Amino acid sequence: MQLHHDDLYQDRTWFDVLGVWLAQQGRRWLPRRPARLWSTGFALFAALCVAWAAGLATQCVLVELPAQVCLAQWLAAGLLLVAARHFLAVTGLSAASTIEPHQRIERRVETVPRSADIPSMPSTCSPSTRQSISGDAQQFFLAVKTAGINLRIAQALYAAGFRTAEQVRTAADAALLATPGIGPATVRKLRMQFGQPHALPHALYETHAATHSPTHSRAA
Repeated sequence: MQLHHDDLYQDRTWFDVLGVWLAQQGRRWLPRRPARLWSTGFALFAALCVAWAAGLATQCVLVELPAQVCLAQWLAAGLLLVAARHFLAVTGLSAASTIEPHQRIERRVETVPRSADIPSMPSTCSPSTRQSISGDAQQFFLAVKTAGINLRIAQALYAAGFRTAEQVRTAADAALLATPGIGPATVRKLRMQFGQPHALPHALYETHAATHSPTHSRAA
């Protein structure tokens, strides 16, 4: 853009040289990242507020001022210190945004098992074995989803060792209830989907009842 008065200043002045030098020094010393640049700016504002508050407090101490003026200056110094604290807090938040994504701490959800909780397949497994295990897991999760159970509870069951429909069906209610996030309603849904555990044979049940009966205990 060409202005009508640009031709009046053809020769460079000392102000032009000083401006170019200051710009070069600023680009040299200031950080390159935008987040760090904002942090530096907020830190400078915080330093300015602290220096201003110190100047007002020093003037109140060294100079005899009216009571109203002195009180106003002390209040202003306190507000400047609050502003400095705010700028320093913002500076910390801006500096935190420069952390690389792989260094950020992700919040862990206790009900969802981590990948370390699920035993990994050995590297010596054949591709057919891995495909079979993956297919069983898909069938298990599909069956649990059909039963109306959400993904988190399904992952908790998988992490607790219930990997197939047969394992869920033969498991006791107490073992299922011991899994995090599973209650009586979920156990009922699992029983409706996978069936009830096998009952003891009749002869074995009679032997078990006779062994634990009060008559047998008194005879022993």
